[in-house]
Amino acid sequence: MPLDVDALVTSNDRLSESYNVLGLAAPGIAGLARPGQFVMVKQSGASAPLLRRPFSIFELLRDAAGAVTGLSLLNKRVGVMTEALYALEPGARLCCLGPLGRPFSAPDRRGEAWMVAGGVGLAPFATLAAARRAAHAPVTLFYGGRSAPDLVYVEGFRRLGVRVELATEAGSWAVVAAITGGEIDVGGVEGLDLEPLTAVLAGMRVRCEVGGGGRFVVRPSRPRAVRQITTAPWPGFPSDMVSLVTVLATQAAGRTLIHDWMYELRLFALEQLSGMGANLFLCDPHRILVEGGRALNGRTLDTRDLRSGMALIAAALAARGESRISPLETVERGYASVVDRLRALGARVAVED
Repeated sequence: MPLDVDALVTSNDRLSESYNVLGLAAPGIAGLARPGQFVMVKQSGASAPLLRRPFSIFELLRDAAGAVTGLSLLNKRVGVMTEALYALEPGARLCCLGPLGRPFSAPDRRGEAWMVAGGVGLAPFATLAAARRAAHAPVTLFYGGRSAPDLVYVEGFRRLGVRVELATEAGSWAVVAAITGGEIDVGGVEGLDLEPLTAVLAGMRVRCEVGGGGRFVVRPSRPRAVRQITTAPWPGFPSDMVSLVTVLATQAAGRTLIHDWMYELRLFALEQLSGMGANLFLCDPHRILVEGGRALNGRTLDTRDLRSGMALIAAALAARGESRISPLETVERGYASVVDRLRALGARVAVED
C-alpha cells in the first residue's frame, strides 16, 4: 500500500547547472521501495502547484548502521516545477506518495544485465545497480547524453561496480569538423568509447586524437577513402554515424563502400547528396558506394530523419553557395541549440520564419 507523507528535504546536491539530487527523509516509503519504482511529488504549502509529478526513486539512503532512512530523487531543470525543486534547500518539505509502479523483475538474477539510459532517464537504475552489487551480479550501463554535462553520476555507478559505456554528440561534431576541413576540440570524452569512430577516421587520414583530460581533437585534414565501412554492434562502428561518415566519404579522395546492415531506410535520405554534385550509387537499402573528392553545391534539402538531417547540414557547410534545410525541428530533437552551436564554431547560418 503506497504511503502519503510530508517528507523533509535533508540535502540538495547540485551536480551541474541543470541536474540536482534531492535527499528526502521518508523511511516508510524507502523501506517499501523496490528497484524501478517511483513516487509522486508536489511541493508542500497552499501556493504549491496542484498536480503531483512522478519521479523515479534514485537511491535509498542509509544511516551509519545500514538502516534505510530515506530516498533521493534525480531532478533536471526543464520547467516551473523542476526549477523549484532545483532551488530547494535542506529543511524544506515535499509531499510524497509512493512507492508506486511495478518494480524491475528479478533484480538480483546472476546473469549479466544491460541498462540503457539517457540523461535523467538514468534515475531508476541506481537502486537496481545497488541490488545487483549486493547479489554479486554483473551489470553494464550504456549511458548517453547530448554533451558532458548531461552525463551525471557516472562515478557513482562505477563505485557500485557498474561497467559504464558513454555515448555523446562528440563523434558527430568531430565528423562535421572533418567534413568541412575544420578544427574542433570536444571535451568530456573517453578514448575507449570513441575507438570505433577514431579507428575509421584514422583510416581515412583524418588527423584526430583523444588526449588527456578527456579532449577529442580533430585538426584540418585531407581525407582519403577507405575500401569499406561496415556497421556493427558495440564495439563496432555505430549505425548512428553512417549518415555523417557518408558525407565525409564524398569529401575523401577515392571510392568507399558503406554498408549498414542494421537499418534499411537510413541511406535513402542521402540520395539528396547527388543533387549537390556528389558521385554516389545506392546499391540496395543497406549499401551505398561513394566516389569522393568532388565539390558539393548548395541546394534545398529535406531533413527526413535526425541522423541524415545533421549529415545534410554538414554537407551544406562544406558546399559552395547557399543551402536551405527544413524542417529544423527534425534535427533539434537530437542536437539541442544546433544553430547557436554552429554559429559559435564559425558557421554562417540563419533561421528563417
